[in-house]
Amino acid sequence: NSQLVALHLEHENLVLPVSVFAENTVRGMRHYQIEPDVRALRIEAVTPQPSLRQVLEWGIALTQGMEYLHRSAVVALPIAPQNVILDGARVRLACCDGVLVLAQEAQSQAPALCAEDVRRLASLLAQMAAHLPASRQGQLPVSQALPAWLQQSGAGLTAVGLAAELRRLLRDSVEPVKATALLVGSKSVVGQVREINEDSIFVEDYPIALSRLGVPVAVYALADRVGGQAAGEVASHLVV
Repeated sequence: NSQLVALHLEHENLVLPVSVFAENTVRGMRHYQIEPDVRALRIEAVTPQPSLRQVLEWGIALTQGMEYLHRSAVVALPIAPQNVILDGARVRLACCDGVLVLAQEAQSQAPALCAEDVRRLASLLAQMAAHLPASRQGQLPVSQALPAWLQQSGAGLTAVGLAAELRRLLRDSVEPVKATALLVGSKSVVGQVREINEDSIFVEDYPIALSRLGVPVAVYALADRVGGQAAGEVASHLVV
């Protein structure tokens, strides 16, 4: 990992080696790697089970770290449950072993290798979502939505694209629809000719039966009098 250390990379959602060195001993050359002292919990050991919101938010954080490494030509990331850790409230990907730093002459391989990293992270998140109880899956089954996204994206997979898809799933599957309040007013005047008002107005703002839809719903009706006929106010009232 000397090449990785030489890049002097640092990201809040990654655990990266600090330094490497070698020592010649009586038993031969020994190699050492100094890693950050991160006393964290692997996500596979998290109890109770995380919510769907947590899984998606973790995924977004991990894609940010992934995109940072990909921009530095670091690929073949060790994406597995044992390498995803919770450091306090922050999720981090441990990349202290097994990564590949692409040389300048191998940059043409970067898109395919980056896409494979994205594919493995999306698959891991789908597996995590699949193990959640049905009540935590949200309106859209993420365990099915992510594989479908992978298939639709084909070879053009990127960490930025996965982050955008995770944010969409977070919005559509978890976050409640924010209802828009309607402020409705109505007024009818008798005018200057007639003695009684023969018009009728009906306003039902946000009916209880429809309020569970989470969207603004209202019913309005306006009935004008029947010109030249008797009891016009009765007729308009019966209409509404």
